[in-house]
Amino acid sequence: MNIFLLNSMCFLPNMIQKNRRLEWCKKMNSIVLTNDYMTLLKSIKSAIQPAHIRAHLAVNKELIILYWHIGNEILNRKKELGWGADVIKTLAQDLKHEFPNIKGFGERNLVYMQTFAGAYPDFQFTQQLAAQIPWFHHCVILDKIKDHALRIWYIEKTIEHGWSRNVLVMQIENQTHLKLGIAQTNFKATLPSPTSDLAQQLIKSEYNLMNIIYSVFILFID
Repeated sequence: MNIFLLNSMCFLPNMIQKNRRLEWCKKMNSIVLTNDYMTLLKSIKSAIQPAHIRAHLAVNKELIILYWHIGNEILNRKKELGWGADVIKTLAQDLKHEFPNIKGFGERNLVYMQTFAGAYPDFQFTQQLAAQIPWFHHCVILDKIKDHALRIWYIEKTIEHGWSRNVLVMQIENQTHLKLGIAQTNFKATLPSPTSDLAQQLIKSEYNLMNIIYSVFILFID
């Protein structure tokens, strides 16, 4: 067979495929430029953003509740059995050995869990309000504020205004509660704005979504 003819036969399917791709691209470009397509894209984007935040909030809530349970368990055992502070160091070593790939169970963080459970002994409060902000926000509040009512106020304001951890620190240091007052308000928790610092910090936390899921649920698998 003529080599030129053979090459032409081999090239023909590629040309047909290329033309089909061009036709498809032209068709898609015409669709993309329509108002109906832009409306569809906007609708899907508006659905994805809150769903994304809800997913991170749900996982964060499970993590906070887990930490509260751990802290509460430590407090109860120390009270019942008379254990001293050394039990936390031993626990940290054993948990690191048992779960080497999970962050958050070091000695320092276990102390925070104990302090957290002691500061908010009401589990319902922890579940409904405290679990709505990231763990390291709680560490800041526990470190910098000793008054119980003020702690609750700053938790509520963090949720209400979507404060990042750095902004929370600044607000506490500036004693914002004295300027705004800590009178009882009709606080209603709402989903953080996708563009708020709080939402972005939840999403970009060093505890990424998959690591938190693994951290929370691996404890219940074995």
